[in-house]
Amino acid sequence: MHKTITIFTLILFAANAFAFEFYSTNKSHTYNIKQFSEQISKEYKISLKLFTVLVVAKNGQNNSYISQFKELEKLDAESLSLAFVSATTDKEYTHGYHASTTVSKSLLSNNEFIVVVYSPEGNEIFKSKTVVTSAKIIEILNKHNKSLVRDSQQKTLLTPQLGR
Repeated sequence: MHKTITIFTLILFAANAFAFEFYSTNKSHTYNIKQFSEQISKEYKISLKLFTVLVVAKNGQNNSYISQFKELEKLDAESLSLAFVSATTDKEYTHGYHASTTVSKSLLSNNEFIVVVYSPEGNEIFKSKTVVTSAKIIEILNKHNKSLVRDSQQKTLLTPQLGR
């Protein structure tokens, strides 16, 4: 039994320890998912705790990839402390935060499409092989953001900014 727990702990640690690099527009900056909040805080000289939504697909024409970014456009990234990272295996897009094709292949594994949400500490907190709605992303953030202000009925005050 002790060996089973140890192996499970190691597998869990390995899954959360996978750190990857990604870039800002035109590769002007390189970031590591495990240190992103710290790196961006130094860059902008302000303390930031950012959640990161990673969207990975085999190509930029993938319907799920396109639909996912339409969902992300519904969110006010700044007020939600969110950053979006795109990654495709066929071509490295150089706009916004993006991963290389090599990293994309590693992250995608044998899937066609994935969405991963990372905590400000760079830990994977949610993963899906299907499009995640903006409302679901807010639910995920609320669940993992202990400093979120709540009203007296325990309803979250955080809502998506739709129709911008």
